[in-house]
Amino acid sequence: METGLPLSPTAEDLPIFGSFRCLAGRPFPSPRIPGSMLSPPGRPMEPRWGIFPSGSRAGFSSAPAPTSVERLIAVGRFDGVHLGHRHLLSSARELARERGWKVLAYTFPPTPPALLPLEAKVRLLQELADEVEVVPWERVRDLSPEEFLEKEVKGRLCGRAILMGPDHRFGRGRAGTPELAQKLGAALGLEVHVVPPFRVGEEVVSSRRIRELLSRGEV
Repeated sequence: METGLPLSPTAEDLPIFGSFRCLAGRPFPSPRIPGSMLSPPGRPMEPRWGIFPSGSRAGFSSAPAPTSVERLIAVGRFDGVHLGHRHLLSSARELARERGWKVLAYTFPPTPPALLPLEAKVRLLQELADEVEVVPWERVRDLSPEEFLEKEVKGRLCGRAILMGPDHRFGRGRAGTPELAQKLGAALGLEVHVVPPFRVGEEVVSSRRIRELLSRGEV
């Protein structure tokens, strides 16, 4: 499978660890979201959805949105924001830098047993992408793979490209695969890039593997 992306960055290449709606190809500023994503010390975070601009100390920004944007959408659950995720987002940043796009990390609220709470995940992703969007699963679970790419990625988010891992599934019934995304993307004028898994030695780094090691007390 052609990806057009770097395969295995070195340890030095990996980092330590805003919003628009498009209609018929035209961007419109989304409403401002007041308040802070971050909860007071000692209190659990209240779930709030939206796009979290990178560099915003409060998580949400009340500043006016720019009038236009082009995005590369890096999609995944990003549980743990581990080396595999950082490899994927490093590839996203490199590609976006070449094209003059912003990188948006598109993710979902954690589901048990999660490695990180939502607040911590967003904070880490903010260091790896220009923007982070947390999407309630209920909002997109009934979209077909084609609807997800056309209405959500290309339409609402003004995405010029989507980037995912080789095992990513999307759309109703998890019917969307990277191969299907590439086929649909060609028809929609949407670039689709699939990033190979990140390995340590012979082992693929994954959230599932990390959870297994944690359950055995090996991490």
